[in-house]
Amino acid sequence: MDGEKEIRGCDCKDIIGKMISAEGLGATELGKRLGVTRQYAAQIISRGKYGVRCDTFERIAAVCGYEIICRKIIEK
Repeated sequence: MDGEKEIRGCDCKDIIGKMISAEGLGATELGKRLGVTRQYAAQIISRGKYGVRCDTFERIAAVCGYEIICRKIIEK
């Protein structure tokens, strides 16, 4: 795991916030990486947890250098 970061969260908004914070990104830089305006990137960041489409979440993860992994939690 050396050189790897792991971001965990309970919803897309939480994970997006943690990714952009970990990478030190603001709306301007995120917008540049996504190829959208700063205003649109700011809207993505500030949306409620149900307001982010899956493809947008995938794009944000990719431009931040992350992959999406789903892990089953097994309760004992």
